[in-house]
Amino acid sequence: MAQSILDIIKSQVVSATANSNVDIPSSVKDKVISGLSDSIFAGIKQTAKQKGGIEQLTEFLSGKSTTAANTVSDLASKAFNTDIAKSLNLSTGLIASLAALIPMIVSKLGKAVAGKIDIGSILGSIITGSASKATQKTANAGANAAKVAGSILGSILKGKK
Repeated sequence: MAQSILDIIKSQVVSATANSNVDIPSSVKDKVISGLSDSIFAGIKQTAKQKGGIEQLTEFLSGKSTTAANTVSDLASKAFNTDIAKSLNLSTGLIASLAALIPMIVSKLGKAVAGKIDIGSILGSIITGSASKATQKTANAGANAAKVAGSILGSILKGKK
């Protein structure tokens, strides 16, 4: 469920930081990866809470929308700069370089997720707030609710084509 999306986010962050020209001190590399990953997941959760956000995320997680990617990127960047960056205790230049990776990571995330995960489960986990520390019972309830919502959204989105 949400752990799957968190794993995919983390793998995209690891890949982006490894393939970038950003020199991350090894002493904080794990914190940076966690911070970027948490920020992107926060951007996804915040997008879900917005009017029309569930539809945007459904399209984004299906690999069909760049508009949602922009929304997620903007919200993730804001989360990174306001919440995470301060705790990393890094130079402003390094923070800016790391924040600049977020749009690229989010863009690749939509493509990496498409067709590989149950979108309904992800949305259910986001909506119920059961990211990675939920009990199995709560996660299952969220997944079931999300499957119903996903079916309804799928029907609506198919009708729009």
